[in-house]
Amino acid sequence: LNCVEYKDPSLPVDQLRNVVMMHGMLGSASNFRTFVQRPELLKGNRFFLLDLRNHGLSEHATEMSIQAMTIDLLAFLDDRNLSSAIIGGHSLGGRTAMNFAVHYADRVSKLMVLDVAPVPSMLNDDGWNVVASVVKSLNSIDVTQIRSRTDADSMLKPLIPDTVLRQFALQNLAFSDKDGKVRYSWRANIQSIAANLHNLAGFKPPGGSQFLGPALFLWGENSNYLPPALHPLVREHFPYADIRMVPRAGHWIHADNPTDVSAAMANFIQKT
Repeated sequence: LNCVEYKDPSLPVDQLRNVVMMHGMLGSASNFRTFVQRPELLKGNRFFLLDLRNHGLSEHATEMSIQAMTIDLLAFLDDRNLSSAIIGGHSLGGRTAMNFAVHYADRVSKLMVLDVAPVPSMLNDDGWNVVASVVKSLNSIDVTQIRSRTDADSMLKPLIPDTVLRQFALQNLAFSDKDGKVRYSWRANIQSIAANLHNLAGFKPPGGSQFLGPALFLWGENSNYLPPALHPLVREHFPYADIRMVPRAGHWIHADNPTDVSAAMANFIQKT
């Protein structure tokens, strides 16, 4: 897995807490770069921002499932000689973090989940339908016909009318300038992600599985991904979960309200 690292420069590495963060669908490590450098969050910590498989600069693979990404995370910890770490994630990354915590609890000192619940996404789930629609829209575009970012934006506009959502999706557009010819491609493995949406939507922790360590669940006031009705289910699998609402935030809570999210995370991380 590709990893971008940020750490508190005032302390030796062996005195820093290790924190692994994973992004959501169609995101990348860059989604957290500015966020984790906030002084209150960086203090005393060493952040590893991962690109999940088939995202960012990580390897492309045909298999795409929560379990496969869980094994990727285990391999990353082993490769970095991290016996345990604080594990966190947003949306798809949060699902991976939850699954990792219930399967490899001894490798998780604390768990942080941003705006996602331990339940499958249903076909009538508005939030999931939006994500699935974006993936399918990107997959339907003949990327070899793109000549500029403006060109790509025009091609996607009828499929993804929402400007903010479309610009987020276009973060996956990459180009190379080889032999004087500009070629565009999707940085994420859109084809594999589209083919495996059913695997990603069907995630739920195994029945009776629990993570008995400290856990922080943050949900956006204007998001429907982790509503209060699902909080009892969170506590079935994560009985010591601290579940908090983030005001003035939708699903991308760390972008919508970085001040409150970073404060909550910093307090949780530093709590002994």
